[in-house]
Amino acid sequence: MLQKADFFLKPSEMPKSAALCWGILNDRLELVKLSEPLYKLVKKPISAILKQPIVNAFPTIPLDGIDFGDRKKSHVINFVDDKGHALQARVTPVDESSEHWCISIIEIELDKAWLNELHPDYHQAIQSSDDWLEQIEEVINASGDQVFVTAIKQGLALTKSKVGYVHIYNEKSKQIVKTAWNDEAGDYFTISKQQTYKADSGIWAETVKTRKPVIHNDLTELVANKSQKDGFFAFKNHLCIPIHYRKKLVGIIGVGNRDTPYTQVDAKSLTIFATILWHSVELPRTMKAVSHQSSIIKAQKEKMTLILVQLIGAISEALELKDAYTAGHQKSVAQLSYLMGEKMGLSPECLEGLKLGALIHDIGKLALPSQILSKPSRLTDAEFELVKQHPEQGALIVDEVDFPWPIKQMILQHHERLDGSGYPKGLKGKDIILEAKIIAVADIADSILSHRPYRPSLGMDALTQELM
Repeated sequence: MLQKADFFLKPSEMPKSAALCWGILNDRLELVKLSEPLYKLVKKPISAILKQPIVNAFPTIPLDGIDFGDRKKSHVINFVDDKGHALQARVTPVDESSEHWCISIIEIELDKAWLNELHPDYHQAIQSSDDWLEQIEEVINASGDQVFVTAIKQGLALTKSKVGYVHIYNEKSKQIVKTAWNDEAGDYFTISKQQTYKADSGIWAETVKTRKPVIHNDLTELVANKSQKDGFFAFKNHLCIPIHYRKKLVGIIGVGNRDTPYTQVDAKSLTIFATILWHSVELPRTMKAVSHQSSIIKAQKEKMTLILVQLIGAISEALELKDAYTAGHQKSVAQLSYLMGEKMGLSPECLEGLKLGALIHDIGKLALPSQILSKPSRLTDAEFELVKQHPEQGALIVDEVDFPWPIKQMILQHHERLDGSGYPKGLKGKDIILEAKIIAVADIADSILSHRPYRPSLGMDALTQELM
């Protein structure tokens, strides 16, 4: 028959994945036994915490005011550890002993009500972002060190701190190349105006190394036997944030000596502030560089366009040398196309492309035999079939050229017709680009109105009938 005890897990049956943080304290509140998850949470050598007062493991745990003489109840302690994590410790008397306590610790969310008394409210911090967002324009317009003075001022206001600094970091040399402190820092420790610091030492070294925010709510151990020259100062507590720009560490911003412990919420708020701040610092430089680069690109583009126009004109003239009977035809088509496009309200850029496309719309005729092009009489059906290949031949000639206009489509489609009776693809209506439609009308107009060796001009009536 099952006993009552059989329903409950034995300590040895507790899964390791549960990661329970617990330990045993003696009556002197020394940690005499602990679980592996608790050891990992503390992140200190075992000799520094085992058989040592619990405050060695958690320097910020508030034990004052707790009556450990009362063994009839558990004691719940909420606190922020030296790394800014919100923790809850439950200290429970061990029934089998008159002098031992069991301590269990869990990490809790930062929006718990009790934290309102320990750190600035997160929502208030976000709301206060409006204040420093209004300062961004001031930062952008600031010159020299005034930018960093503004940065420190806003960082202190955001975190309700008393001391702050900004260090500019050079990733190539791995050195702090410039530094600035708020004026009130002199009330706590002496800082030389020309003082510089190493990046791999000092109170900010961990931030530089890990590229992550670091919180020090208890600095007793950290600053022991350290000098101010090495970058260690008389901080009560300290929050340090890396400043990243384009995936590089460009600086660090730190605040300290707040009356209450720093938390991960403060780290997030200051990180957002630092990111926006640095982008505002870099924005004027970036815009100036972009403006300069844009002017260069614009000048180069204009030069290349001019060269392209001249080249297309030369090709058009070369084609007319081969086809003497249609000399001036492409220029006339280009002029007519431009006038029609202008009447239709096309943009100047589109008109430029239309004109250039019309100038070489018959470039495919370069691939045709000269005797066909110069024949003084009507072409045979077989000869006309060869001529009908010139749109495709022309498209192949310019296929590898990256025009800023649809020149290839103009050449390929200028003999297409709305009803699908054209060539070479038999395209209809909307499948034909507008420029090709305009060139087709201009091409027909110039052909019908011009004199040919085998016939005179057919006149406007014939043109009207053909267009309709």
